[in-house]
Amino acid sequence: MSTEAKLTILINKLKRLVKLMRLLLSVARESRCSAKVIGFKSLRGTLGQLRGVASASNYPVVLSNEPLRNTICFVLGNGPSLSGDIKENLGVFRQVDTFCVNNFIESALYEKIQPKYYVLADPDFWSSAVSETYASERKQFFEQILRKTTWPLTVFLPFSAKGMLDGVFSESRNIRVDFYNNVPLSGEQTLVNILYDNNLGMPSPQNVLIPALFLSLRLGYKKIILLGADHSWHQTLALDKENRLCVRHSHFYDQDAELIPFATGQHGTKLFTMDTAFYAFALMFEGYWKIEEYSKHLGAQIYNASSTTFIDAFKRMALSDIPKNFETVCSKDMST
Repeated sequence: MSTEAKLTILINKLKRLVKLMRLLLSVARESRCSAKVIGFKSLRGTLGQLRGVASASNYPVVLSNEPLRNTICFVLGNGPSLSGDIKENLGVFRQVDTFCVNNFIESALYEKIQPKYYVLADPDFWSSAVSETYASERKQFFEQILRKTTWPLTVFLPFSAKGMLDGVFSESRNIRVDFYNNVPLSGEQTLVNILYDNNLGMPSPQNVLIPALFLSLRLGYKKIILLGADHSWHQTLALDKENRLCVRHSHFYDQDAELIPFATGQHGTKLFTMDTAFYAFALMFEGYWKIEEYSKHLGAQIYNASSTTFIDAFKRMALSDIPKNFETVCSKDMST
């Protein structure tokens, strides 16, 4: 690389840093104005978030600016309930945009639905610290996406995956890769919303559905229907003879999952204990409440239409209430 090219890269990085610092200064000024209202303890926590953003977030983040077909979308989890729920409504998925996550590619529904967005969050999808067996399975996973995707698809990855996976998808003309900041943010909501609005972080991404829902909001969708969000792992927990906490990771495409030691990552070696597992569950469910609060800030509504679910943050929607023809309801409130 020439000296001129290196200088250009450095100058662009400095410009982005200046923009970020200006934004953080504006948040800090807002914080000082809000100190009497929110209290100094909450303020101190929020300012701590600014330090985290300054050190870990990439800025600016440019998400797809492609015009939306309409402001309604589906976000699909991979819970066991999706299999039955989706059969009753298969015809509607081509009428609006759909987000899918993780190993949805393993289902024949991937090619039938043709989702517009694919969200990945688990470092196991790009980390080098995985077993040879999983590395081989992961290679097959990406090969399936490249082979099966014959329509325009945006794959969302955290910035921590940049340089590791974006090259994988360069082989396809149909696949675009966008990156997002998965820096967990909390604190005084008014101030945190400013950071959310600039894509500098999100509620703690304890589950891939949190970035999927957050991204759907940031892209401008106003009515978001969630399916396959069972989140019922706690019902399967058990201790084996070695006193290890075990779980069944059941999905709609492989519901006969075995009881296995509960690893902190999909293929990690560190195991949850009972207390750390429920603490992780608590962070996850708290994240959904933060997503719900942020949706109100944007004037959006998230509906949980999963027939089986333990997420209580979002307004429920019965499967029978999902419109059969979205063209007639795109401008209406589906709750009426």
